[in-house]
Formats: sequence, C-alpha cells, structure tokens
Amino acid sequence: MNATKPWFWPDTQGFLAIAIITVMAAVIFIMLFHTTQMDERTQGVLMVILGVLTGALKDVYGFYFNSSANSKTKDEIIKSAVDSIPAAPDETHQLSAVH
Repeated sequence: MNATKPWFWPDTQGFLAIAIITVMAAVIFIMLFHTTQMDERTQGVLMVILGVLTGALKDVYGFYFNSSANSKTKDEIIKSAVDSIPAAPDETHQLSAVH
C-alpha cells in the first residue's frame, strides 16, 4: 500500500506550488501582452486574481523555506529515532533468572 509515486507526480504541496506559480505566470503574461485589448473591468479582475495568487505564493515559500519545513524534518527525525529504540525485555524471562 506504500507505493512510490513517479517523479512527475508531486505531493500535494508540490502540486499546489507548481499550480500557483503557473497560474500566476499566465496572469502576468496576459496582463503584459494583452493590455490594448483589455478594458478596466477585466484588468481589475486580473489584478485581484494576481493579488490572491501572490498571497498564496507567499504561503508556499513560507512553508518550504521557513519553520514549517524545518518542523516537518524534525518530526521525521524524531519518528526515526523512536522507531530505532529496541523493545523492552520480556519480564517473565527476568524473573526466571532470579531463582
């Protein structure tokens, strides 16, 4: 059940990061190269979308390069350390050695 994903199938955070950057680049491209065909209302809508995507991009960078990524790494280290602790010895075996 723990199958590895192919290289082109990112995790959820990676997919969202790629999607946000792609859509943001598309909106910027539209605004830069189609200004003569755009009225004020359409330009206003694109500016709002660009503002929302910029806020989302800030959150993506905040996760990957700030304390959340470090916290995730710390949690993985703690889990691997706990998994490597040997099991407690059997108590009945110790009692028989005392006799």
